[in-house]
Amino acid sequence: MAKIPDKSKDINIELSAQLTTEEDNSLNEAQLKEKIKKLEENNYWLQLENDAIKKR
Repeated sequence: MAKIPDKSKDINIELSAQLTTEEDNSLNEAQLKEKIKKLEENNYWLQLENDAIKKR
């Protein structure tokens, strides 16, 4: 019997993306700069973690 794909994950991702877009539209310039700073810092740490995993 064929497995039916789970569409709930796709729907949750789409809803989450819509909420994020609506939230971003209401942010002012200072808030956006702070959000970018936090995202860049998170990206830096994720890259370090990824590099460490690759070296194993």
